[in-house]
Amino acid sequence: MASYDFVLLPPDAFHLTLRDRIADAERWLAEALDVIEELRSPRQRVLVKFRSRNQALNFPVKCEVRCGYGRLLEYCNSESVVIGWPGSGAWECLLHDIPFYSFWDARKYLRNRYVSPAAVRRLHALLHIACDKNSLRENIRHRRVFKPGKGKKDLLHEKGMDLHRIVVEILAGGRSRDT
Repeated sequence: MASYDFVLLPPDAFHLTLRDRIADAERWLAEALDVIEELRSPRQRVLVKFRSRNQALNFPVKCEVRCGYGRLLEYCNSESVVIGWPGSGAWECLLHDIPFYSFWDARKYLRNRYVSPAAVRRLHALLHIACDKNSLRENIRHRRVFKPGKGKKDLLHEKGMDLHRIVVEILAGGRSRDT
C-alpha cells in the first residue's frame, strides 16, 4: 500500500463532554486541513484516516479517505506527517519512528470526570501538544514532537508487565505468584 505525505486522524470521541459538540470536531478537522494545505507541496498526498464509515460520514472531506481499525502504519513511512489526538495512533506511530503531531485542546476535557488530570499533565510533559492551528503549524515546521529530554523510550513503562502477568496479579489478589 502506498504511503502518504500527510495523514490526518480525525477525532472520534466528540461525545466526551456536553460542551464538546460535533461542530467543535468539524472545526478541529477544518483547522488541521488548513495547516496541511499551507505546508504541503502540490505533489504531496493527503489522507484522512477514519476508524469507521460512520465516522467518515460525520466529516465529509475533499481528499483521499480510508476507513478501518489497526491499519495506520500501512499508510505511513518515516517521512509522513501524522496529525491527530494523542491516543493509540500517536503511540503506534511514535514507536515506529513516524512523526506524530498531537493536536488536542485538553482544557475542555478536564471538565469531564472520566479524564484524569494527572494523565493529561503526563502527556503534556512528554509531547508537544498543539491546542490551536498556529501551534500545530509551528510544531510541524520545527519538527517538535517530544518535549526536550523526552523520546520514544518514555512512551512505555520500564517496569511494565505483559497482559498474562497482569491477569495473574489480579487473580492472585495483588500477590505475585509464578506461573
